[in-house]
Amino acid sequence: MPREDVGVKRLPTGALITLRRKLERPETLMKQIGAFLLADAQKAFKEERLGNIRWPARYPSQRDPKVNIAGIVSDFIQGRVRPPKRRFQDRPALRDTSNLLRSLSNRGKAIRTGSLFVEVGTTIQYAPQHQWGGESKQAVNQNVKKLLAGFLKKKANKKYRERLGFLFQRDELRTKINQRPFLGITTETEYKIIRFLVEGFGQKARIQEA
Repeated sequence: MPREDVGVKRLPTGALITLRRKLERPETLMKQIGAFLLADAQKAFKEERLGNIRWPARYPSQRDPKVNIAGIVSDFIQGRVRPPKRRFQDRPALRDTSNLLRSLSNRGKAIRTGSLFVEVGTTIQYAPQHQWGGESKQAVNQNVKKLLAGFLKKKANKKYRERLGFLFQRDELRTKINQRPFLGITTETEYKIIRFLVEGFGQKARIQEA
């Protein structure tokens, strides 16, 4: 991967003044670094991967027909009678409502900077479960079972009975959430940050191919 070769040079007076000013108020540098990291996070949702870490599909070990069981339970909890078509597709992941992606698009909340730090993230409560993996718990109450029975009664939905029928015997659904990281520093962005800092301090970067 390309790396910067800066070397040790004597800077002219004008460059030293510029360097001093930027070091005295590094917030601008931190904001730009934050923008690089935010762009990486947004790109992860589009490409379903962070760098070379590819996101698994929903229920990756599930054979056809594909059924997002936790998503359908969520629909019934909210009182929906008919789950949307995306509940029967294994991709894209993390795009049911796009709330998580939109939370990263709000620069006022997604990026927080200080003189010597930059933070990029989201305040959505369930974000860590997807970033690191985890477990979700959903109540399967009588109303959920009633809506499920109505859904499976229809002829077109009989093929989903094997996938969903077990819910009638449960009071709670526990689902393993696969890790789908969207926050982090990829090799590509690490390179961009190095180049930005080098050029920002008045040096010209020399690119080498490894």
